[in-house]
Amino acid sequence: MDSQTAAQPTGAESMDVDARAEQRRRDTEALVRGIAWLSIAIGAAELLAPRRTRHAVSVGLAAWWMRLRGLRTVVGGVALLVADDKARWLHRRSMANALDVVTLLRHHDGSAGARARNAAGIVAIGSLTALDMTAARMAKQSPAARPDAVPPISAAG
Repeated sequence: MDSQTAAQPTGAESMDVDARAEQRRRDTEALVRGIAWLSIAIGAAELLAPRRTRHAVSVGLAAWWMRLRGLRTVVGGVALLVADDKARWLHRRSMANALDVVTLLRHHDGSAGARARNAAGIVAIGSLTALDMTAARMAKQSPAARPDAVPPISAAG
């Protein structure tokens, strides 16, 4: 048996490979959908209760600024639900998260309790960023994300 024949999966192995690829695709979709709804929820909190959200992370920003951040976060979440290129929107979320960390570092109010809440906010944003980057990598590797993986349209319809 030559190396080309050995590399070809048999019928059962091919179905197993297809099943694993389909499971990865479903896992990726579920993760991205979860991130999208989390974004919408966080953004809604910033939009509807900017002062409470501001206090929760001890950041000294105006309410209008918190609402603007909330709007950005909701838009990003909705985009993740409807966009074809999930990885692009996940990368944009990561960049927005980096901006949020800089904001938390620059605009905290300085008391001991505030520093602890601020630090917790930075850790949470860092964790979400890691999740975003993982999901973006998964989305890029997902068969649905690759243009060459789209099945051709048949002439029969």
